[in-house]
Amino acid sequence: MYNILSVRSWAIMERSFLFMLYITLSYIHAEIDTLWTRDYSIDDSCFAGAGDYDIVKLNSENFILLADYFCDDDDSLSMVLGLLKIDIAGNVIWSHRIDSTGVAYNSVNIEYTSDGGFIIGAKYIKNSVSRFCIIKTDSTGEQDWQSTFLWGSANELTSIGTAIDGGYTLTGYSYQSGNITGKFVKIDSLGNEMWEKDFSGVVTSQEETLSGSFILGLTLPSRVAMINEFGDSLWTKQYFDIGYPAFHMITIDDHGGYILVGNSDLPDGYGNNDIVILKIDSLGNDEWHMNYGTAQDDYGYSIINTVTGGYAIAGVLNNKAYVLLIDSLGNEEWSSTMANSISFMYDIVGSGVNKYISIGRNESLVPNAVSVWSIFSSCIGDLDNDGYITPEDVSVLMFSIMNGEDFMDNADMNYDTNMDIIDLLMLIDIENSNTDEACH
Repeated sequence: MYNILSVRSWAIMERSFLFMLYITLSYIHAEIDTLWTRDYSIDDSCFAGAGDYDIVKLNSENFILLADYFCDDDDSLSMVLGLLKIDIAGNVIWSHRIDSTGVAYNSVNIEYTSDGGFIIGAKYIKNSVSRFCIIKTDSTGEQDWQSTFLWGSANELTSIGTAIDGGYTLTGYSYQSGNITGKFVKIDSLGNEMWEKDFSGVVTSQEETLSGSFILGLTLPSRVAMINEFGDSLWTKQYFDIGYPAFHMITIDDHGGYILVGNSDLPDGYGNNDIVILKIDSLGNDEWHMNYGTAQDDYGYSIINTVTGGYAIAGVLNNKAYVLLIDSLGNEEWSSTMANSISFMYDIVGSGVNKYISIGRNESLVPNAVSVWSIFSSCIGDLDNDGYITPEDVSVLMFSIMNGEDFMDNADMNYDTNMDIIDLLMLIDIENSNTDEACH
């Protein structure tokens, strides 16, 4: 800890005191930095497709990307899957193209499996009929097996999950003769169907609970349901206060219960579709909900817990790729759009303290690109970028001021565009009152 410097004039001390009320605001303020942005393809002839892209964190240094591509093969346009492994700096370690003659693929999502490989969910279209498609690969992305499932004239997969017993779970819907039937399907570790449960409407999302049950997001009508490991219904809830939401992702909340993200047409919303976030307890009761949006259609696609106790959300705001960080009660801490024109952000994962990597489609580029953003939320005063306000940050600022170094935005505690003793005094006070919690 540092004590307030004694050899200072009373005028400076008085100025410092005037800023004390502002310190708390300074402490929670954050800035968004893009560490890097990269665009990925699997071949020079390929450009971004129209599916849902996904990213999986393997460890602190490596990530897996799933996307689909349009590829111009000998004057014939193919729709294929692309699987890439990248490192923390965005460098490609390996990539694979997954295709089949006469088949069009749209990516849905990917999960890391217990054997070190991956399970891929995709939409599979052949002879104008869509099917659920599941692809298992090894740790290097080489395909082990592929299974497809067909019930109606159209069958749309919305998500794939891994199960505690080593099998996999699928959600989506089938369409036949004007009727839509929601699907939850349990398959074994080799892709064979074990059982299925039908619902009215569409099953849009899923999450396996710690007890082996499954929580599901559904539409037509909008609701959340819990089923046990055999598919028996445990409870179903509707949430009329948030309109008619379509939940794209459900996450087990570190605080208990579940956190869901999607979009909804709220009666008192900003536009036709707002990003909606719903926090529920283990029985599905609404603890709080928030909406965020513009006059345009806005969508929330992915939500994760953060190390600071809040949540990070990936989506679309005002037709642009969008990342939002909120606290544990849904209050916005920071947000940013990541492109200058039409773009989408489909998934986000943590890559360190206040660091994230996200994936989406950037239509501001020609041709459209599969884009990945590495994002850093820097706290004002966190000068060594470790996610905490510590004595080391005070030392960095003191040294910088004494040596007349260049101005640093992250050190401007009172936002006067100067880096001086006032900033140092404010940072010392914050560090003295710090309880070793990560900065926000």
